[in-house]
Amino acid sequence: MTTLTIRPFADRDLAACGALLADAHRASVRREPAVPERFVEDGRGEAAVRHALLDTDADGAVAERGGRIVGFLGGTRSLTPPESFGAQYAPPRGASMPVAGHAVAEDESAIEVYRLLYAALAERWAADGLFTHHVSMRPADTAVRDAWFLLGFGARTVFAVRDTSPPREATAERAPGIEVHAATAEEIDVVRHLDELESLHHRDSPIFWPHLGRDVAAAVEAFQRAALEGDRNPIFVATRDGEPVAMHFLLVEGGFGNRLSTPDGAVYLYQAIVEPEARGGGVGTALLRHTLDWARTNGHDHITLHYGSANPSGAPFWERQGFVPVEMTLERVLDERIAWAKGR
Repeated sequence: MTTLTIRPFADRDLAACGALLADAHRASVRREPAVPERFVEDGRGEAAVRHALLDTDADGAVAERGGRIVGFLGGTRSLTPPESFGAQYAPPRGASMPVAGHAVAEDESAIEVYRLLYAALAERWAADGLFTHHVSMRPADTAVRDAWFLLGFGARTVFAVRDTSPPREATAERAPGIEVHAATAEEIDVVRHLDELESLHHRDSPIFWPHLGRDVAAAVEAFQRAALEGDRNPIFVATRDGEPVAMHFLLVEGGFGNRLSTPDGAVYLYQAIVEPEARGGGVGTALLRHTLDWARTNGHDHITLHYGSANPSGAPFWERQGFVPVEMTLERVLDERIAWAKGR
C-alpha cells in the first residue's frame, strides 16, 4: 500500500472533501434515521466543508494516498473573553473541529488517518497556546469514536433530537399542583435564580463545569432580558402552589445546534432545570409536555437540546423521554506544562 501523506488544506480540495463528507453523512443516516438526510444531496457536502474550513480562524489538512484524498480535518480557533456569554461553554483558548470538519474514506483506517491529520493541526494549536481541543462526531459511528478515544479524547456533551409528539404515556404522569406559564419581563429574578441552580448543578460532581458567577452575570442577564422582552424565544416557568420550581428556555432563533444535525424548523431547548427538592416527582415531565405542546402548536416538528454526557440526572431523563443522540462533542485538554517542558 502506498504511503499516507499529509498536507495543508487548499481551496482546490473542496470538491473531494465535500464528497467524503457526503459519503460519511449517508452512512450516518443509515446508522441513525434521526440524522437529517438533506446533506446527502449533491453539492451540500462541499458547501458544509467550505463553511467549516474556509473561516479566517480555521486550520485544515488533508490526507492523500496515491494522489487520492482519503481524509480531511479542519478546526476553528477560538479566543473567548472571560466575561462574555460564550465563556460559559468555551475555554478562553481552544480549537473546535465540527462534524462538517472531518471525514475519512470508508476503505481507510480511521485511526491511522485521523492520527496523522490531528498531529498536523494539534502541533500548530499547542504552539500557539491552544490547549483545549473539541471534536464533534456521530455517536453511532463507532470507528470514528474509537479513533478519537485513542487520540486522548473523551465525551463532553451530547446533541439529541426528538419529534414534538407528547411524552409516552408510561412516563407522562402529571405532577400534582403544577402550573406552567410563559415568564414575563417582570420575572427576571425568577429566571436568574433558576439559571443559577442549573449552573450550580453543572458545577458538581461528576460534571465539573466551572461556575463563572459574576464574571458572566451581565452578559447572561442581557441574554435573558432580550428573550423576556421579545416574542420569539419563550421561557416557561413551572410553579407549585405559586412557587417557581422549574424552567424551560426555548430558542426558536439562534439555537446552538449544528445545521448538519438539526432538522429543518426545529426549536432548541436551551435550558431545562428543576429545583433539586422537586426532582423525581414528575415536574420535569409535566414541563416537557407543556413545551412539546407549544412547539407542536407553533409548527415545530422537532425539538433539540444539548446535555452533559456525565450529567447523572439529565442524561437518563432525556434519553428516557425519547431524545435520540445524533451528535457528540469530545474534548481533550493538553497538559499546559508542554508550553515550557520541551526538553531543551
